[in-house]
Parts: sequence; C-alpha cells; structure tokens
Amino acid sequence: MSSASSQVASRERLYALLPTIYRMRDFAHGEPLRALLALLQEELVRVEDDITRLYNSWFVETCDEWTVPYLGELLGARLRHAVNPRAFTANTLAYRRRKGTVQTLTALARDITGWPAHTVEYSALVATAQHVNSPRPAGLVTADLRLSDALDNIGTPFETSARTVDVRARGRYHPQQLGLYVWRSSVVRQERVVATAASAGCFYVSPLGLSLSLWSPARSRPGLVAKTQPELAPQPIRRRLLQRILESRRQALLDGRTVQDPYFGSEPVLRVFYRDDSGHTQEVSPEQMIAAELKSFWRPPAVLPCQRSGDGKAVQLPVKLALDPERGRLAFAEGLTPTQVWVSYHYGAAAQLGGGGYERALLDSPDASVVVLRDGDPGGVLSQLGSATTASALWQGRQHLVVELADSDRYTLGALQVPAGCKLTLRAQSQACPLVKTSEVTQVVSVGDGATLILEGLLIAGTMALQPLAGSPATSSASVVLHHSTLVPGALVTESGSPLQPEAPSLSTTSDRASFAVSVQLTRSICGPVQLAQGGSVVACDSIVDSPGSLPALTVATARLSRVTVLGRSVVGCVTDSIDCLLTGELTTASSPEGGISYSYLPYDPSSQAPYRCQPHLSLAEPDADPARILAELRPQLISRRYGTPGYAQLDVRSPSAIRTAASDQGEPGALHHLQQALRESNLIDSQDEYLRSSLTLNLFVVT
Repeated sequence: MSSASSQVASRERLYALLPTIYRMRDFAHGEPLRALLALLQEELVRVEDDITRLYNSWFVETCDEWTVPYLGELLGARLRHAVNPRAFTANTLAYRRRKGTVQTLTALARDITGWPAHTVEYSALVATAQHVNSPRPAGLVTADLRLSDALDNIGTPFETSARTVDVRARGRYHPQQLGLYVWRSSVVRQERVVATAASAGCFYVSPLGLSLSLWSPARSRPGLVAKTQPELAPQPIRRRLLQRILESRRQALLDGRTVQDPYFGSEPVLRVFYRDDSGHTQEVSPEQMIAAELKSFWRPPAVLPCQRSGDGKAVQLPVKLALDPERGRLAFAEGLTPTQVWVSYHYGAAAQLGGGGYERALLDSPDASVVVLRDGDPGGVLSQLGSATTASALWQGRQHLVVELADSDRYTLGALQVPAGCKLTLRAQSQACPLVKTSEVTQVVSVGDGATLILEGLLIAGTMALQPLAGSPATSSASVVLHHSTLVPGALVTESGSPLQPEAPSLSTTSDRASFAVSVQLTRSICGPVQLAQGGSVVACDSIVDSPGSLPALTVATARLSRVTVLGRSVVGCVTDSIDCLLTGELTTASSPEGGISYSYLPYDPSSQAPYRCQPHLSLAEPDADPARILAELRPQLISRRYGTPGYAQLDVRSPSAIRTAASDQGEPGALHHLQQALRESNLIDSQDEYLRSSLTLNLFVVT
C-alpha cells in the first residue's frame, strides 16, 4: 500500500467499519455519511492524542517540557530556574544514593548545566608529609621534567602536580576544597572548508586566513561514573598531545597493530584533502601527518625515519603534511605543492551565531526559483546578478530568486541589482559555510522600490553600500535581511585577527536622501557598523553589531533591539521596544530612551532620564548608593572583543553579577542571552549543597 493510500485509510477508520451495503447506499446519496464520520474521526484523533500524551506524561523521558517540574515536585527535585530540568529530574534518585562522591558532582553539573564537567579533589594535589601507613606514590612534590604531558597539564583541570597549601578562604589547593570545572563554549564542525594559501605549499585552515586554534569536540561519556578525560574535553588541541597520538599510530602501522585513539576514530577531529597535479582529490591519512610548530612556515621532509619494535629495523615512512593545531596552519612536505586544499575541522565559539557550518533551519521560500551553485561558481552566475541584461535570464519574470551555495567553497560576489518589488536570496545550505568575498572592497547593491535582499548562512568578507536602482521613484524603500550570516567587522582581517578597514561600515547607504528608506533586519548574525540614511531603521535580535574602529556601531533613524550586543557607541534617532541588550558604548538618541529600552546594560548618562530597570541606572537608584564606586565597578568584562576568537563578545564570569543577571528573566543580556549561562550556573550553585560532603567547599571554575 502506498503512503498516500495508507493516510487515506487512517483518516477513514470509522467509515471502513461500516458494512459494505451502507457504504454503497451512502455513495448513491452523495456520501453524506462519509462526511459525518470524517468529522467524528477528527474528534477521535484528538481523544487518542490526549490519551497518548497522558500516558507519556507518566515518564520523565517522554513527558512534555511543562510536565517536568510537576514530576520533580514529587521527588523534591527543584531548580531555581527552569533551564534544562529533564536530566536533573530523571537522575535525582541516583544522585541521592551516591551523594558525597566526586562522580556524582560531575554528573550533577553535566545534567543541570548541559556542559561537560570535571571535578578535582585538591586534597590529593596538596604537598604534604605522607604517612608511612598510607603512602601516595603519585603525590610527588617535585615535578618530573621528563613527563611532558604532566607539564602541559599544569594550570588545567587535569593537573597532577602537587602544590603547597593555599591559605585563602576559597583557594584551590587546600585539603577541604573541591574544584568543579565546566566548559561553556560550543564546538562547531566545519566540513571540507577551502584553506587559505599563505605561500607555496603552506596554508591557513581558516577561510579568512586567521590563526585559528583547532578544537576537539565534547566526547564525554554519559553516566554517573563516567570521567572526563583530557582528550575528550571540548578544548583546543595541544600540539604535544597530537604529536604523541600521531607517533603511536605510525608505530602501530609498523608493528601491524590497530590503535584506538580519541582523535582519529570513526569521527576524526581533523581531515585534510588536497588536489594533486593530475587533478585528483586525495586525503592525507593521520599516519602521514606530523605535529609541529609553524610560527614561521617551513616545509617538512617527505620521509620520516622510524624503527620497528619487533626486530629494530629502520623504516622510512612517507610524510605529506606538518600541522600546527594551536595556530591552525598546514605545511605540505617538500616536493608536494597542491593547487587546492580542503580541511574538515572543529573550532570553538561562544555560540552558534553568524555564518557557520552548524545545522540550522532555512527560511521558507515556497514560491521561489532556486539556482544551486557548487565549486566556487565556475559558471559565473553570481557575476550575472549585477547587470540588467545578464540577470534577465535568471529572473525571467520571477518575483523571488534564490541562489543557493551547496558547499563550503569560495565565491566572489560582484555588484547586485534587485528589481522593484522582487526578492533576492543568497543562502548557504545547512551545515555549509561558504566564504563570499566581494569583488570590490565596498560592493554596490542597487535595490528597487519594495525590493528585498536576504543573506542567509553566509560568511561575507567585504562591505555593502545600498543605493536606489536606476529609474526608482523619488520616494522608495528597500529591505535587507541577515539571517545566521556574518558581515566581517572591518571588511577583512589580518592573520592576528585585526581588522584591515576598521573605519569601513559593513552596511551603508550611498544616498543621503530621506526618501530612500532602507530597513535592516538582523537575526542570529554578526555585522560591522551599520550606517543608514535618514529614513533607515534596524530591527535586530540575538545578534552582534561591532564597530572595531571609531565609527558608531549604529547610525540609524529608528532601532528595535532584542537580545543584541552592540560593541561601540550608537547614534539612533529613536529606540523603541528594546529589551535584554548589552551596549558597551554610549547611546546618543534624540528622544529619551525611557520606556524604549529595558532590562539592559548601557553606559550611564546623567543628562538623560533613566531607562526602565537597566544597569547601572538601577543600582544607582538604590538607597545609600555610592555613585563613584558603582560606576567604577559596574562595567561589563568581555572575554574578547576581537572577531574570530572563541570568547568573542561573551561576558566573562568575572563581570559583576548585576550585569550578568540584568535581563528580564534574570539571565545575561546581549546576543548570547539564549544560552542562559548565568541561569545554569545559578541552578548548579543552588543545588550543590545537597550533594556535597560536610566541611568541604566546592568552587566553580569556567574553563572556556
């Protein structure tokens, strides 16, 4: 039976129960009985769905999200904030059976926060005089300089070197102290991204040519007794550890053994492909890689001397690639100069934001005509969108044209023209991260009256200047939508991540007439400065607007911001309905921001009326407030303000609590509000006392 016929049979179960004679008579009278039973069937389906949901609500694994707190109330499992409560509720009884153990604290942190965690007992790391009846052979006070891994782990959650006692009240190295380490950063996988050539045979892994550290994804095993290993934690790959793994694989290849390592198993952390002289694409096996420091590019020899374990015979193994995971650099061996290189790797980010290779839902385009491009657009379709004569074959009277990039290759974007009343969408497929470079540093985009340009899932290196299309009426309007996209702040970046053009706006209008109204919509995007004409407006949510230079981050007539981080000052005519925002620079507005912005942080301005429940205005309004102290201390601390770094635009845990809980739901304001990091930490701190042994103190440390 086909799927269509089975669906029809499922919808007509009641009608199928009737005897055939009644169905024949019903058919002769125009099937009124069939229509009546179809209505009864709809009610039957609703009743069956309610019964199924009621049965599923008996179990925490299958119940609806709103039912979880009710099940937790039966056990006394309460969280201060309703963030990620399902796993905590499901394992509460198991936690209580094992309370007081280190493994329980680690599992508790994983379930409450959703982050990988690791607990350290500092009593084993304090240098003490050992008793003869209970010696600790591993508790050596003097570090062994021959143990490279132990030296690399100093200062990390996996440190094994003993230290003298820390006498501070909340120190680390004390017999009564426990350390709980969590990793907050997201690890994003990039699939077959084109590497950037630095010189002959040498490449940057990053498509922008950044020095980018390569990460290993989170692979901690679930369970109450599972431990987090250094190789399984979501953190940057260390060069020395990678070299040891690669050497063990080469030795196993010589000895005829199979090695299981955490980096190159069924899901490798890194894969390198290249195109040889004959035009064929080949993959570099892990045994043909070496880990090396490539602060200055150099090319390794084509062979590596090794020795077989069994008979001690010297063997020459081929080498194709030298890799520096801490800088994201590749150097191919002498004699091998590929024309093109692709890399599949992982990188660390504060959140899945901007143009990235993560999985995302595409915007609906039901009536659009889709043109799919691959391999860098060899047919030059993108170049045809800037001319009325060449673009006519693509549009052909269509109102909505979608140009979809199907891979993570490099594409060049020329001038664009969007006819009046039409919609042009440039998008990348889900989990693809193509780099789109503008042919000019400032690319001109001509838009007609009522036209819409949508940029979805793209990483764009360059800036865009909007202008009215030739022949547009005196009064015209247009829209630009950025959805999960990035317009690199500063147009391009150097190897260290510094912007090449810090004073260049990412989005601007070449016409200063008020009759040319451009509206910009940002959703889960990263953008440089936005400068629009007098009639321009910005509606942004869950986004970052960054001015790396002296330009205002926003220069618009009206703005409505929700969960937005603005790095730099802003000049806005009117701010309306803005909430949960983080503005690091001054906000200059013609009208009072009172009522227009709330539950946010914006620098204090004594000349304006206080916004609604914003910091530091809220703290200054408290009785007996010390303005000098509050203004000096109540400042946001960001992990990094430089685009391309893992902690870009992320609030540091050292930021004042009044800022980290300034949002409307007591979370942190800004573009990373959806992560609910402050609420997760609050839940963890509030729940730890029940599972902690007496006389012990648990300290929370954020690794990333």
